[in-house]
Amino acid sequence: MNPSVHPTPSSCNPQSTDATRQPVDVVSAYFDERERWEDAAATRLTPAQRAVSWDDCWIGLSSDDQFVFGRVATVDECAARERTCGASAEEIEDSTQALHEAYARGYRLGAVFSAEHPEGNFESIHLSNVLHRITSAQLDLARMFNFDADAMRRAGALHRHPDGTSLVLGNSRTAVETILPG
Repeated sequence: MNPSVHPTPSSCNPQSTDATRQPVDVVSAYFDERERWEDAAATRLTPAQRAVSWDDCWIGLSSDDQFVFGRVATVDECAARERTCGASAEEIEDSTQALHEAYARGYRLGAVFSAEHPEGNFESIHLSNVLHRITSAQLDLARMFNFDADAMRRAGALHRHPDGTSLVLGNSRTAVETILPG
């Protein structure tokens, strides 16, 4: 068997060693790398991104540069979800603490909608993927188009501002316009 094709139990062990390397803790390495990424991402956040908070709606970009929309859940909503799943008071307290820690690192938990998932998923997104806070009316407008940015563009609900420097989500029928950084 070729060990480069089929991992052996020792090569799957996070504490494995070989003759040329020191023990590697894969889990610690992952968290160290994530922390470096979060620190770097935090330095690039705009004030508009940092402003997205509990119960806010937002527009952002997915990892494949598609528009996504969302709403940040409140702490009470997250606790209620935990309670519904049968969590104990202690588990809810632990989850709430973890939620606040993730929030401090730039993550927002809540409903995330896209053309691919117009029903929404309850998940976490990092502020580096969020462009700007939007109103609930603008989120409802995006929902009318099943979160399909192309359909919104064709209908004039998502367009470049005439000065070319920003993006507008809204139209005269909805009477909501927030200028998003272009």
